[in-house]
Parts: sequence; structure tokens; C-alpha cells
Amino acid sequence: MTKRTWLLVWLVAGILLFPGNVRAQSPSADALAAARDLVIAAEMTDQIKVMLPTIMDQLKPLIVRGSPQAERDYDLLIPSMVAAMNAQLSVYVDKVGLRTAFHGG
Repeated sequence: MTKRTWLLVWLVAGILLFPGNVRAQSPSADALAAARDLVIAAEMTDQIKVMLPTIMDQLKPLIVRGSPQAERDYDLLIPSMVAAMNAQLSVYVDKVGLRTAFHGG
């Protein structure tokens, strides 16, 4: 895989795996529980599991740019990336819940 292809793959993975930093103050335990319940009730993790393979398929032409080697590497890498991202969904739920608690919605 070319350096540019790897850079793009890791950039996408980083964006999807780490939703960002939160403020230093702490919300109440009730706010955190309510926010986490909201994320779970909205079935965000199920939506992400459905959308992730589609997103990866749509990114493929932008990353491989017609290179057979890059396409082969991409096809080999994507299943493990999707599995790794799915394994991190509980962290995502916690972080999104935390952000929701901070922003009151």
C-alpha cells in the first residue's frame, strides 16, 4: 500500500474511533446515565454497524485510485478495520453520552 493510502485509511479510522475531547468539568451521575440511555435508545451503535461497511465501500475508490495493489490491500484491511471499530462502539457510546450530558441534549 502506498503511504498516501495508509494515511487516508488511518485518518478515517481515527475520525471514526475517536469522537473528540470533552470539557474538564464533570456532569452529574444522573446526567451521564440519562445521556448513555439516550445513545442506547437511539440505537446509535446499530446504526453505525450498518453504516460503516457502506462508508468503507464509498471511500474505496477515493483511496485506491485504480491501483490494483492498493485495492487488494484495501480489501484485505477493511474487514479487520470494521471489526476493530465495532469493538470500540462501547467507548463511542460512553464518549457520545458524555458529550450529550455536557451539552444538555
